[in-house]
Amino acid sequence: MAFDIHSMDPGNGRKFRESNSYTNTADLSEEYLGGKGFVVITDTGTHTPATGMCFKALHVLTNAVFASYTVDASAPITGSFATVTINAGTVLYGKFTSVTLTSGSILAYNGVLL
Repeated sequence: MAFDIHSMDPGNGRKFRESNSYTNTADLSEEYLGGKGFVVITDTGTHTPATGMCFKALHVLTNAVFASYTVDASAPITGSFATVTINAGTVLYGKFTSVTLTSGSILAYNGVLL
């Protein structure tokens, strides 16, 4: 891979990733501010994001218990919070590829799966 000094220009918003790819920091900010949309989850069904997407953040609206969840292998979670009551107001960050609640309600923010 040839190195292009212009691709590292801070004015273009790009940053170099460990995977030898580039990410636009403005796009990342948009994702974390809800610019890719979100899903309101209030039931006990399994919810999955669209192809190529993940849930980047799970914002707990009312105390919630997760029956299960899966995460992308690029963002592993050590341990488990399934079956634990998560208090309202908590935000869980990660790359969630599915979420199932036992109780409660959450906002699942969409993001691009990089």
